[in-house]
Amino acid sequence: MKPIVPSTCEVNSVLNAVSNGMRLDGRELLDHRETVIQFGHKYGTCQVQLGNTRALASVRAEMVAPRPARPTEGTMQIQVDITPTAAPGATRSQELSVSLQRLLERCIRESRCVDVESLCIVADEKVWQLQLHVELLDLAGNASDAAALAALAALCHFRRPHVAVTGGEVRVCPPEEVDPVPLAVLHTPLLVTFAFFGDGEHMVADPTEVEERAMEGRLTVGINSYREICTLHLTGKLLVNKEQVLRCTELAAARVKQLAVRLRRALAADSAARRAGSVPGLAQVPAETVATAAAAVRLSGAVRPCSLTAERVAQMEEEVDRQLSFLRHQSAVGTVGDGGASHWPDDEEEVWPPFGDAPPGVKKEEPGVKKEEPDAGSESEEEQTMLGTVDLEPGAGDPSGSVRLRCPMPAQ
Repeated sequence: MKPIVPSTCEVNSVLNAVSNGMRLDGRELLDHRETVIQFGHKYGTCQVQLGNTRALASVRAEMVAPRPARPTEGTMQIQVDITPTAAPGATRSQELSVSLQRLLERCIRESRCVDVESLCIVADEKVWQLQLHVELLDLAGNASDAAALAALAALCHFRRPHVAVTGGEVRVCPPEEVDPVPLAVLHTPLLVTFAFFGDGEHMVADPTEVEERAMEGRLTVGINSYREICTLHLTGKLLVNKEQVLRCTELAAARVKQLAVRLRRALAADSAARRAGSVPGLAQVPAETVATAAAAVRLSGAVRPCSLTAERVAQMEEEVDRQLSFLRHQSAVGTVGDGGASHWPDDEEEVWPPFGDAPPGVKKEEPGVKKEEPDAGSESEEEQTMLGTVDLEPGAGDPSGSVRLRCPMPAQ
């Protein structure tokens, strides 16, 4: 499938708005969209919403043999996927997932934000391997920033089982017996993206999907709250001078400092809720919503046969049917509990690390909640990945309050 090409009218609208010091969504040039952090019932599950862009991250750990060259260090694997209804085309979805995965590897894994030596159980024999899975549920621009924040929040929220080593025997203690152990997060690397227009004369922060299609270049800065640059990623046909790069890094450092404070307060609120016996969780995704998404996929193929091949329509139908079948028969990681978004007061300067005292290991179950949950990082990862909530918009001019489905693919 061909990539999406912006129309001339779309490009002119964005350029005219940016040249006048404003944006199509009403923000200032350097303003960021509202950021919402939600933690799931299971440790290591986090959903981040940046405007209308949503990313779901989950972490799991398993014992493996260490690498011969690093016998006392654990490992981390990062995987990024995009749901079928989040991206309008297969080619664009695959290219975006690969680029996001490389960005997260450079920003999080290669910056060694997690102390991998603390993941060692027995040198030369057993270590913990962290598997970080990030899934884009909805794409509305700047997916890299949302994915990086969700990944870091999931790592900070995750707890690995306590391990008792007696002689040559390794025993994994259940959470009812010994409290799980949080990861040693050394710093907070996040991504901040800027888009350039008019031969680099105008710059905006946190670009939307429309602005991304009309931009001439993009600079993604990976930086932590200590103002240490972890990665720089420049794309597009524009050459950025050093003054612009320095300005972007200064703005990114201020943004990351604010996000680090918000993340810390969100973690503290989650820990306090668990101590009080109110286990948080992500909002449940009803099966009827995913069924509506499946119908929309089939409708898109029926009304626009010129833009989709029969093979592509069949693949999309098969993927959505599989997701729907899994959702109807099992509970997903993010559907346990009825918790909501984390709220916090105005930003203040605080100091990392995010962890205080570890919460109790005993998990309390809410009425009507399944006790057994599927493992988000099992070998059948692809089959257990579920679709997120499909965006429904109020019907235009309909006093009954009916809703209509936002089409997962734009018209050609």
